[in-house]
Formats: sequence, C-alpha cells, structure tokens
Amino acid sequence: MRLLWDEFEAGETTTAKFAAALDRIQPLLHNQQTQGGTWRIHGIRRDQVMKRVAPVETGAPELWPFVLQLIDDCVSAGYLEEVPSQTAL
Repeated sequence: MRLLWDEFEAGETTTAKFAAALDRIQPLLHNQQTQGGTWRIHGIRRDQVMKRVAPVETGAPELWPFVLQLIDDCVSAGYLEEVPSQTAL
C-alpha cells in the first residue's frame, strides 16, 4: 500500500497522473452537486478551481472537456465566482 501511495505522491507514472486527475474531479463534482458548497462559503474563484483541476488535462485528457463545461456551468449558475477583470488605470 505504501508503494502505491508513494507512486501517487510522486505523480510521475501514467497511473499516478490518472489517479491525481480523478482525485481532483471528485471535489469539483461535490461542489457542483451542492450548488457551490464550500466554494460559496470561502469565496472561491474560477481561476483557483482551474489551477486545482489542472492535472485532469494531462492525467485524463478525455475528461478535460467535461471538466471545463462543468466549471462554465457552475459559473453560470452562480456557484463559482468568475475571475475579476483586470482594469488598467
């Protein structure tokens, strides 16, 4: 069991990258199903979620379009804050 955990933590093998991708999808699905859940409590923004789920793009590329659509849907529903626009002064 320890060897598997070490492999996951190292994140170098294809299996570890896939496991990391699935590990990042679960909280995304949870927050979507709870209408923003902890995102709303803590004022989480889209850019923060994008950074957190980034391993999905390489670890499970077939799921990446689904993840992007889910995030878009959460922003549209008001479950997730959009990144504030940068305004030049």
